[in-house]
Parts: sequence; C-alpha cells; structure tokens
Amino acid sequence: MKLTEILNDNTYTRSFFLLAALFLAADFYLETEISNVKNDVQKEETLIKSIDAWKQKPKEKNHISFLKSLTEGHENPDIEGIFTTAGCKTEEVKEERQGKGEEGGTLFYVKGTGTFSQILTAFDIIEGKEKGMVTERCHIKKEQGKLFFEAAVRHMPSRGSYEEEKYSPDRSDGDRKEQSRQNPL
Repeated sequence: MKLTEILNDNTYTRSFFLLAALFLAADFYLETEISNVKNDVQKEETLIKSIDAWKQKPKEKNHISFLKSLTEGHENPDIEGIFTTAGCKTEEVKEERQGKGEEGGTLFYVKGTGTFSQILTAFDIIEGKEKGMVTERCHIKKEQGKLFFEAAVRHMPSRGSYEEEKYSPDRSDGDRKEQSRQNPL
C-alpha cells in the first residue's frame, strides 16, 4: 500500500484523526494528574518543614508555670503579711494542716502585738478581702501598756468556680421570681 492510498481512504483518515485526538486527550489527562501530584508533594513538603521546625523549637522541660497559673489564688495566703499590712507586729505564726487535700484546710495560729484598731483592721482584711478565710478565735490581753493577741485563722481552699459563685455577694438568696416566658417575637 502506498501512502497516497492510505491518505485518500476515509477509514484510515478517520482512524488516524481519532487516534490523534485520543493521544491528545491522554496527554491533557496525564498533565493534569502530574500537576495534581506535584501540588500534593508540595503540600507534604510544607507539612514536613513545619513539623521539622516544631521539632527544632526549644522544648520546655516542664509545664509547672502553666499548672501554677491554673491554681493561682488557691495557695495559702500570707497571714504574716496581712497583719503587717494592718500595722501589727507578729511574733509567731504556726501553720497546721487539717484533713487531706482540699477536704480540710489550714489553721494558722498567730501571736503578736498591736493597737486595738490595728488588730481589728487585720481581721477586717481577713474577713473582707481574703476568700475562704475566717477568724475562729482570738484572745487579746493588755500587759505592760501593750495589746497582745493570739488568733486562730482558718483558710479553706477554693473548690472552684461553684464555691466562688455560691458565696458571691451578688447572688440571690432564693427570692427570685420565675422568669417570664414571653414570646420574643
């Protein structure tokens, strides 16, 4: 067969163009698949780079600073600092744990000197500003022109937001009225 006969024959011409169109479509399909694979490879490479950067980032040895921030305000208060702020002079501060964990609390025994108003100011600070603290007993003696006091102060640790809300001053005492169920529309 000669080339002119093949080119003049319609069946060969149609099959040739059909094969050319098929190869062209396959070429476009393969190019899109290759570009998709390249995009996936680039995404994986950026992910690997970010993981490597994270691995090279300096690691904290522990998370104590984070854990301390969670329990902030739950430590034992500075009893001596409270009495010093009020102007009293503390001679002795003893601390006694009561109960286990958060069940009990801490009982502080404080001895010192001060004027009557300074002692009352210290108790006002304890009762007003410090949460979970209460003065259990106090003995005041006057000797040699000075007032000596011995006090027992109990500190109960906070048990979370429920306890703080339960005893908050803006909480209702149960005389709330039922909320009206009006249709908002």
